[in-house]
Amino acid sequence: MTNSPIFLSAILARSGTNYLTQLLCLHPRCRTANAPFYEDLFLKDSHKLVDYAAGLRESYEDTGFPETHDLECRVLAGFGRALVDLLNGDGPPESRVVTKAPLAFGLENFDRLFPGERLVLLIRDGRSVVQSVARSFNMTIREAATQWHEAARHFMSIQETLPPDAIWISYERLATDPVSTVMEMLPKLDLDPAAYPLHAVAALPVYGSSELTANAGEIDWSPKSRPSWFDPAARFRQMSASDQAIFSEIAGETLAHINLLVGIHIPGGDNEGHAT
Repeated sequence: MTNSPIFLSAILARSGTNYLTQLLCLHPRCRTANAPFYEDLFLKDSHKLVDYAAGLRESYEDTGFPETHDLECRVLAGFGRALVDLLNGDGPPESRVVTKAPLAFGLENFDRLFPGERLVLLIRDGRSVVQSVARSFNMTIREAATQWHEAARHFMSIQETLPPDAIWISYERLATDPVSTVMEMLPKLDLDPAAYPLHAVAALPVYGSSELTANAGEIDWSPKSRPSWFDPAARFRQMSASDQAIFSEIAGETLAHINLLVGIHIPGGDNEGHAT
């Protein structure tokens, strides 16, 4: 499908999906979704669609119709096609909408609703996510760490439901080497790397960074120049010793499991967590 969307997802908000969206949308074939679909909330309540499709199949089975074995799959895929039509809107037929989901909950239904569509999983170090979530949403580190821990545990529990061709991206690598990371992604997304404007990457402004926002509890989406000291890949290093201890207590082991799952190792000292 020439105008197939590109779905981005993460474990929890503040994982860098906005930055990856900006990078991909530098490609002339990519664009953001029209309002109100800037963020993809299609999967959040997708269990209701799954329940509906299952109930519909059972109803037809009860009436004695024999050819109902794949009805559930066809109904869910039909819902997915309708949602893709909403995303694409009236955009150019050859354009690709890049849409982002900030949460892993509901991701287990992606392949049933959107069979054959491209999914990109952006994984950021949980400590940096927690540091940013706490500041952005005026939470304590304990509250933010608990949120990330629960979302990450859910993410680990649904691995077998994810599309086998999902593209896994480390946010830390994306932040430190965006050009190489994106250039490796483009062929996998059926996008021509030769059309990508490499010179535009360094000029991208920063949007929505908790570190460049004046007031805690607020997210400033106005464009900001990138300071020379700005290093979102190492955000977790700003955590105090007491905050590190809280994170380790709640989510240290989960962090280690996630890093093993993604195949990355992000050094950070004793608060890294250890998989058992």
